[in-house]
Formats: sequence, structure tokens, C-alpha cells
Amino acid sequence: MNNKILLAPYAARLRNGSINPKNLYRPEDLVSLLNRDGYEVTQVGVSSEAKVDGVRQFIANLPWKKLRDLVAECATFVSCDSMLPHFVHVECGQKPGVVVWAQSDPRIYAHPENINLLKGREYLRQFQFQDYETSTYRSEAFVSNEKIVDAVHKLAPIISPEIPVLMREPLRSLV
Repeated sequence: MNNKILLAPYAARLRNGSINPKNLYRPEDLVSLLNRDGYEVTQVGVSSEAKVDGVRQFIANLPWKKLRDLVAECATFVSCDSMLPHFVHVECGQKPGVVVWAQSDPRIYAHPENINLLKGREYLRQFQFQDYETSTYRSEAFVSNEKIVDAVHKLAPIISPEIPVLMREPLRSLV
């Protein structure tokens, strides 16, 4: 069973140097939960981004063809609102992934094959087509990492080593 997850935790760097409000909140905690459940996490991004603690590998600055091949090798992907979901939608046969939204409206930007997670519409930016230079990072706008992992389980189910053996076996009739 394929347990490889591709992670794109960061969106493009802002020109004003501020943290991009699209960046995942506490991606190291997310990776820890995914690792605990038996997934192998590979991070993709650009060389100026920080490697998230716990990822198996950080691959930066991939050409499109190699990124396409990497997506094909993975069970699914987890991404913030960045270029990866759009790339996968156009270039990789609309492979489903988990996309975490905070201040961008998935009703405008999301692709329907993905599990699109939004904590609440009250966190959306008022002007969706304005650049992010004027937005501030709001950690409270993100769904919990546990909800992200639950979504990953739906797209790439694996048997976790922490699930008791009795629960892994098929149910038997009690009659």
C-alpha cells in the first residue's frame, strides 16, 4: 500500500517580507501526526523555504516534469493554498489531495476533486482578489492538524501500527 504523502506547507514569499497568510500553521505538528500513523512525508517547495522537522525528504526547485513524476508516486498530497493544487489539477489527472484554506475562498479557488478544508467563512478576506501583502497571518483561521490527518486517511487509508490488532481483523459473526 502506498503511504507516501507530498507536503507543500508554504505559499510564495511575500514581497514585503511578511509571513504569507496561506502558510500552514505548525506544519511540524502535522508531519509528526502523519509519521505516527505510518505515512512517509516528502516536502516540496523552493530552496528559500525551511525544511519542516520530521519530513523524510525536502525537495526544492523541481522542474515541472519531475514534480509531475513525484506527484504520481505519492498516494496523495497535502497543501496550503499554493500553486501545488492548481498544478496537480492541470498536470496530474486531477489526483485528489487535501488543501487547507484559511483566508482564501475555496468557492472561488478550489478544485472539486480535493478535500478542501476551511475552518470557517468568518476568516475569509473581505477582498478576495486583493494581494496578500495587506493581510496578516492568523493562526486561528486554520483547521486543526487532526482534521487534516483525518482527510488524509480518507484519501490514502493505511493500517496504523497504533490500531489494536483486534480492530484490524475482519469482523466475525457472533452466532
